[in-house]
Amino acid sequence: MKDFKPKAWMLPQPVLIIGTYNADGTPNAMNAAWGGQWDYEEIMISMGAHATTDNLNRCGDFTVAFATADTLAAADYVGLVSAKTHPDKMARAGWQHVDAAAVKAPVFTAFPMTLECRIKEKLYESETGYYIIAEIVNIVCDEKYLAADGKPDVEAMHLITFDPVHNGYIALGARVGNAFSDGNALKKMSVKRCFWANPKNPLYISYHDNEWGRPVHDDRKLLELLLLESFQAGLSWECILNKREAFREAFDGFDLDKILAYDDEKVASLLANPGIIRNKAKIAAAITNARVFKEIQAEYGSFDAYLCGMCPADVVYDHVSTTSPLSDALSADLRRRGMKFMGSTTVYAFLQSIGVINSHQPDCFLCAQQVNTNKHDT
Repeated sequence: MKDFKPKAWMLPQPVLIIGTYNADGTPNAMNAAWGGQWDYEEIMISMGAHATTDNLNRCGDFTVAFATADTLAAADYVGLVSAKTHPDKMARAGWQHVDAAAVKAPVFTAFPMTLECRIKEKLYESETGYYIIAEIVNIVCDEKYLAADGKPDVEAMHLITFDPVHNGYIALGARVGNAFSDGNALKKMSVKRCFWANPKNPLYISYHDNEWGRPVHDDRKLLELLLLESFQAGLSWECILNKREAFREAFDGFDLDKILAYDDEKVASLLANPGIIRNKAKIAAAITNARVFKEIQAEYGSFDAYLCGMCPADVVYDHVSTTSPLSDALSADLRRRGMKFMGSTTVYAFLQSIGVINSHQPDCFLCAQQVNTNKHDT
């Protein structure tokens, strides 16, 4: 994947032709791409300082037509020049017009479909223009572009879209599917997950689908998972997961420095908190483990760097074991440094959670889709 600097590369972008009347009653048109739907019967368009803007300041009525392959050259032209400096602009474009039925603006007959609009609100007005929110008062469509059901046949219009990446125009292609319908097959499809992911617990499903087994390198997140695993000892992970938000609140978002400053009063409040596991030994161990975590950071620069030095670069695939030589070695080192409730089984579960060990079952939909399956992302 290649990164690019932030740019407004929204795809696809429309090619909108904004029609207004000049002060002398002659029609004017401009090309706009920065616009779209605002609500069910409203649109939004970004307007710069143009003759069209002056016209809209006099009268809030306008039309919006959609450029096609047949109108491409003229549509591009009306975006290149201003009626302020090119009074013959519309003559060169060659478009005929009629008065709109519902608003005081021109309808250019070269386009298959036109929205007749009226401004409801202007936003962020300045010398360089403004954004307009407009209601759609009426829609007119050339009858030769009507489908069998009597509605506009968008596919037959040969509309074009603006390519902001290469400053080009691209013809929209053929119909490829049906909205609000084609996704039903996936909606009804049964997703196979690891057997332990309780389908009746949304928290568990979300954790399995979006977190478990995905590489983690942020020390704060590593601390959270490590301490939560220590609280799990002798309990189920589902029990811990159900209390996770309460743990986060109780342990100050797992802010390491705040945990290291816990005093007897704070410990007493943790022991009285019904939202977490109120085990005196485990709460004391969490504070001790945080201290060792801090010492490892000081020695290696980060806890993540420590783990990367202990763990292989390649992901370990194993959906059967609950311990391994790797978890044995890491557990022994952490306990040697002073951590508590860090047996090999607990450490193994921790390594599974952060993507060092991939334990998704072979029939789980994530087994083959696991993020960074070839390497433990370092």
